[in-house]
Amino acid sequence: MKISEAYKKVMKIERNEKFRELEIDKINVWPLLRRTLWTQLQNTSKKRNHVILESNIFHFLKSFLAKIVNLARSSNKEASYLFFSSPIYLQLLKNGNYFDRIIDPLIYSLNTPKSFEKYYIKFISPAIKLQFSSTVFVSAKTKNLQINSYDLNILNNIACEVDLEPKSLVNAFQKSLRQFNASFKTANEFLIKHRNVKIIYVVCWYNPTMMGIVAAAKKLGIKVIDVQHGKQGKFNAMYSGWRHISHKEKYVMMPDYFWCWGEPSAKQMLKTSKDRKTHIPFVGGYPWIDYWKQNEKFKVKNKSLFQEKNIKKILVTLQPIVWSETKLIPDFILEFMRKNDKSYYFIFRLHPNNKVKMKEIKKYFVGISNSNFCFDNSKLDLYALFDEVDFHITRFSSTCFEASLFQVKTLLYGKDSFELYKDEILDEQFYWTSGCKDDLELFLNDTKSHKTPPKEKLYIQSSLKLAKKLLTLDYN
Repeated sequence: MKISEAYKKVMKIERNEKFRELEIDKINVWPLLRRTLWTQLQNTSKKRNHVILESNIFHFLKSFLAKIVNLARSSNKEASYLFFSSPIYLQLLKNGNYFDRIIDPLIYSLNTPKSFEKYYIKFISPAIKLQFSSTVFVSAKTKNLQINSYDLNILNNIACEVDLEPKSLVNAFQKSLRQFNASFKTANEFLIKHRNVKIIYVVCWYNPTMMGIVAAAKKLGIKVIDVQHGKQGKFNAMYSGWRHISHKEKYVMMPDYFWCWGEPSAKQMLKTSKDRKTHIPFVGGYPWIDYWKQNEKFKVKNKSLFQEKNIKKILVTLQPIVWSETKLIPDFILEFMRKNDKSYYFIFRLHPNNKVKMKEIKKYFVGISNSNFCFDNSKLDLYALFDEVDFHITRFSSTCFEASLFQVKTLLYGKDSFELYKDEILDEQFYWTSGCKDDLELFLNDTKSHKTPPKEKLYIQSSLKLAKKLLTLDYN
């Protein structure tokens, strides 16, 4: 399903007051239900039972190991700032430590470095050395919230309204509700012990576990800020299209504030609720870029990642197969590569959430010389790559904005990317193709320099100085 179609279906449901005012255990669950709808409409494929069983066992073992790891760590009960993130944002630094691109620049900017605690909602191997130490947040088992027959009927009606299989939607929502409730109960007990906490920063607030943390904090009067982790476009249903945010707090699952990369993201969130007095977006920037330039750039300078100098280097940042796309690697790139032109070298960067096995990925490259390409399992320094490459290709990844900061031109491809980046494409910030080899050749031979947008249209701002200032504000 096209992303715009999925978004419109979610908006259709929100217009119905009965649907958006659904409460379970006296909590308005529309944010969680909205997230479930959004996910289901994007991914309609069914998983086999044995895969789900293996996943459950795997998660049980990780949860058990995480509890053991946590017992070996001391907790800072005097912390004023708490940060919650996910391991997919970890970046390997040149000193061998891993650095969270979203959260760690904020921790680095704190005036009082020891006044924080950092948590990950997924297990991290004890063998991984972090720049700033962390603990794993593990939700304890708790009694499941019950969905009564009236609410169940509402869920079935919603499924019919958006052409989803009712049982599939109900099961997905029940799973998310269990995750939310377990997290909510655990976070409540956890936060009561942290009496000095002033504010909590989360990444990707709409994860059910994060929603539980957000709700628990807000119930205790602790302010919560979601820190932007990627593009928040006009068809992202978790950031755009909230038309019923009133002056009175209603969505306890939703953060009080949204830290945005730049003006475009903040303005997009306010389009449908300009006078909101809660869930407020503001520009905080993406200070990881500043941090990298100040602390990492010179450590990789003049250390080429590629031996050949007289070739055009093309970075392709891949993404999971969602929406209208059916292949991990598009045909037009493979068709171009089958010429085996030695003057081009492709680096395929796999997404951190990639689920396709390398054995399957290599099948795409039958008839293509191995000397013309390589893979990066998201281990190489992305910005060091941008410093080295000549061109960038992606479907709709927000890395296109990051490439711009390094004066690297980006070619977007596919119908979804045109919907998401229509304004930027028409403004000639990015190139675009529906999936044509000839367009790729034109892109690679275009001699025009990269077009830098004016400041008000700059999607990403980066300033450690601004981050430092914002961290000292009183958000109460």
